[in-house]
Amino acid sequence: VNVYLGATLVGIQPAPGQRYDRNDVAAVVALWADVDCRGPGREGKPLPPDLGAIQAWLMSNAVPLRPSVVVGSGYGVHAWWLLKEPILIESEAGRVRAERLTKGWHGLICDLAAQQGWRLENLGDLARVLRAPGTKNWKDPNDPQLVEIFEADYERRYDAEEFTAYELQEESGPESQPHLDD
Repeated sequence: VNVYLGATLVGIQPAPGQRYDRNDVAAVVALWADVDCRGPGREGKPLPPDLGAIQAWLMSNAVPLRPSVVVGSGYGVHAWWLLKEPILIESEAGRVRAERLTKGWHGLICDLAAQQGWRLENLGDLARVLRAPGTKNWKDPNDPQLVEIFEADYERRYDAEEFTAYELQEESGPESQPHLDD
């Protein structure tokens, strides 16, 4: 029930049921976007109308780089841009830079979604967890949704430098989750 995986690699193994935090992250192997759509408890929010609309938008020219993997999370979509080489985090300066990159990219996705009239939350923090494909999203216990891979091209990988133009320029700490439009 509600199984998650880390969007980054960590250098520790948290206790069962515990989450890791940004200080535990050892490497970034992909960038991601977590895009919710209208659904239970979100009917009146300015979100994409359904999973198909999100998938079509992510794969269109509206987003500068096509995702490597698109996962339907039941009430949204997780998009992954796989990196050719991991970004290893070996210092606090490296952690801040990696966080600027992940939050900057997710912030760009939020800004591009705003052009569609959608308001997304920037979920590019290093400690982000996302639903695991092959499991079920039990947000609505009366209607569990399958978490499944919609589309995947595992050969579509990116150099980290392809994302640096979107890197946040201000300091990003563990308590901040800035949007590029804030």
